[in-house]
Amino acid sequence: MTPSGIPADLMPVQAASAAAILEARVACPMHYGAFHSPPVYVEFPDAERTFLEAAGRLGILVIEPGKEIAIS
Repeated sequence: MTPSGIPADLMPVQAASAAAILEARVACPMHYGAFHSPPVYVEFPDAERTFLEAAGRLGILVIEPGKEIAIS
């Protein structure tokens, strides 16, 4: 694969903002740490921490992948 130069993902702060815009109350981050494959894809450094901080500032509850919660 040849890199296109066009982003195919959201940065962590953008993902948290998208969740807020969509009025999500809960988010479950996934895929970070799974696809780091330069030069095709270079993972954002410290993506999990950055997302958790941004989501927290926006009042979005973040759950761990695979964890179950009751939604009412």
